[in-house]
Amino acid sequence: MAIFDDALYNITNVGYSYTGEPPVTEQDYLARINWSSDDITPPTFAEVQTEMEIVEVQIKRSDSQTEGISYPSISDQLDALYWDKKNGTDTWVESIDAVKAAHPKPE
Repeated sequence: MAIFDDALYNITNVGYSYTGEPPVTEQDYLARINWSSDDITPPTFAEVQTEMEIVEVQIKRSDSQTEGISYPSISDQLDALYWDKKNGTDTWVESIDAVKAAHPKPE
């Protein structure tokens, strides 16, 4: 449910509501979403699905419980950046590249 909600909010940044579980078909989406503003053009169901894929990748990249590889904490990243600068190494870049390779954004 949170993935659908996050995706829809990312696209529109306006309020909406629906009852029950998030819509899973275009027909269900068109019938059940109620917009808080008439001043917007609602995104298509395909646009929402594409944004959901992006949100899923973001979750995988930041969730330490997901498939064993995720971004280090911000404090660990800053520490790695400091030591890379001090020692002329690329540890931070390599760790970020590994996460991006493990969880690529959809094309």
